[in-house]
Amino acid sequence: MRSKPHDEAMAELYRSDPAFALEVINGTLEDGNRAELLTVLHHMAQAFGGVPAILKAMGLRLAVQPMPSSPPVHAA
Repeated sequence: MRSKPHDEAMAELYRSDPAFALEVINGTLEDGNRAELLTVLHHMAQAFGGVPAILKAMGLRLAVQPMPSSPPVHAA
């Protein structure tokens, strides 16, 4: 039997049990570990259709704006 990549397996687990996914994200937020939070958010995005699907479910949309310009950096 071929094993699934970890990210795919976690996404499938969260997709099959949204209540567990909520527990995981709440626990991760409480812990305050940024690296762990980014990993969990990545898995959640995979599980629930990516960022556009998550934003749509929340009633939001992605707006892209240009970065504020900064003075040019000159090499010495």
